[in-house]
Amino acid sequence: MNGTNKLVAYDIASGKRKWEQAIPDGKAIMPLAVENGSVVTLVSPAKNKDPQRIARFSLTDGSPGAVESYPLVGKSGDSPTTNEYQLFWHDERLWAVRGPSNEYGLDAFSIGK
Repeated sequence: MNGTNKLVAYDIASGKRKWEQAIPDGKAIMPLAVENGSVVTLVSPAKNKDPQRIARFSLTDGSPGAVESYPLVGKSGDSPTTNEYQLFWHDERLWAVRGPSNEYGLDAFSIGK
């Protein structure tokens, strides 16, 4: 990564970039779903002890919407490294399952409404 975290939308028909939205205070952003006119994303924290966040962005122009924070910590005291998990979005909740297991982290977690 070059240090710039962005969510970028493209027009599928033309392949042209529609919009981009910088994510200045997160380590990584992962699109999870599209619902109710928004892109639902998981924003991993920039610091290991900060909460995971579910953030929404408008499909039309990328403008930020609601952000919900969820503090999660494993035995190590750190927030999970989400790239180690398979992520699933269902019924307004994020479900995450990891393998193989280790004694310091969370094997699975769920956040959302």
